[in-house]
Amino acid sequence: ESKEGEGTTFWFTVKFRKQTVKDRELQPESLADLDLSKTSILAVDDNATNRFYLQKVTEAWGCKDFTEAADGKEALSIIRKASAAGRSFDLAILDMQMPMMDGESLGIAIKKDPSLSSTKLIMMTSVGNRGDASRLAEEGFAAYLTKPVKETLLKECLESVVHDRPQRENRVDNLITRHSIAESRKKDLRILLAEDNAINQKVALAILDKLGYRSEVAANGLEALESLEKMPFDLVIMDCEMPEMDGYEATRRIREWQDSTDETLQQKGNLPIIAMTAHAMAGARQKCLDAGMDDFLAKPVAPQNLADILKKWLPSGDFEEKEAGIRKHSSDSSQPEILARGDLLDRLSGNKQLYKMIMEMFIDKTPAALAELQEAIKENDNGKATFLAHSLKGTAANLGADIFRDSLRDLEIRCRENRLSESVGLLPDIEKQFTELKEEITDALADLEEE
Repeated sequence: ESKEGEGTTFWFTVKFRKQTVKDRELQPESLADLDLSKTSILAVDDNATNRFYLQKVTEAWGCKDFTEAADGKEALSIIRKASAAGRSFDLAILDMQMPMMDGESLGIAIKKDPSLSSTKLIMMTSVGNRGDASRLAEEGFAAYLTKPVKETLLKECLESVVHDRPQRENRVDNLITRHSIAESRKKDLRILLAEDNAINQKVALAILDKLGYRSEVAANGLEALESLEKMPFDLVIMDCEMPEMDGYEATRRIREWQDSTDETLQQKGNLPIIAMTAHAMAGARQKCLDAGMDDFLAKPVAPQNLADILKKWLPSGDFEEKEAGIRKHSSDSSQPEILARGDLLDRLSGNKQLYKMIMEMFIDKTPAALAELQEAIKENDNGKATFLAHSLKGTAANLGADIFRDSLRDLEIRCRENRLSESVGLLPDIEKQFTELKEEITDALADLEEE
């Protein structure tokens, strides 16, 4: 609302999801029960603002014994005097870059003195370098954080250090880092993957496992609903095309729980749901959003894309993510290949055993799927033929079978548009392409054995 000479008033409305009891339970233990009332802390930093911040946040978490020092020499003097008086500091938070004596030199001096070595050390630095973590771990530091440090990260780090709470993953000689905290939090999360295709299931589960997440599978929308009703999940990856109940309908059902009088169902109704679809047609994304899905993931799933979307929607996204050994792969070839050998192996992070198992499964199951597709077309079962072509196309895309995938895409379009008479003419070429693909896979597996 604007009036000349008087000014303008603006307003807006933002809808936020109400935090539920379950949300609070999902927070790391430290965010709920960190108590520093019996912990003595020494903060060493030449920047007065940083010391002030540490004092205020630790006071908020119950710390009543906080001491600060502006440089390493002053800190060493303070900690030695305290030791001589029969008092020791439980924890010292040290800045790396300080004049005269830096944080690392101070930490080494503390750990080398038997009367001081029980003090646990946290290093904070604004300039992290490769090799810092392993070196600091060897020198006796308990944790290593790079600035800027979010309050939630600092809080969990302090809880882990003070109470010796172990991190599950990514520790360098027991050193706690933002990576180890993020990986530990990932293991507390549970993801439901709704996907009917067995091969696509295995690929997606392998990627999720490599990224550090726990996950379970539902073979269709109905199974997804049943799984969600039975146990808690933190996120759903929902395939759109599934038998019995597709991802769109399952998502609509889940969103209806938001209006339930049952608080548990209300919580489940707010779960992040990520659409997973092989459709490249215009409007596919909007259709997913209209059904109530929160985001969109295109098939075949690329590990980095999945990592990015999980980081966006899950609590572990508060922290920097470990790359988890993911290799990015993209084909520069504009020509479709019978088999782009590197595609699937890259998505599986080089897991040759799993690659072999998936390829053998594809060779074993595809003839029956093609026969079923052919029978559906002959019987003019448009819906079944469309679904089978779509499923086979998705599998081919996951394997990097470009030519086979493209032919199945053409077949799917004709089936979807009820042009079954035209579809029949595509089947001989598809059968031939599968034979060529099978030979290429056999050669690829043989080469893999020789490597």
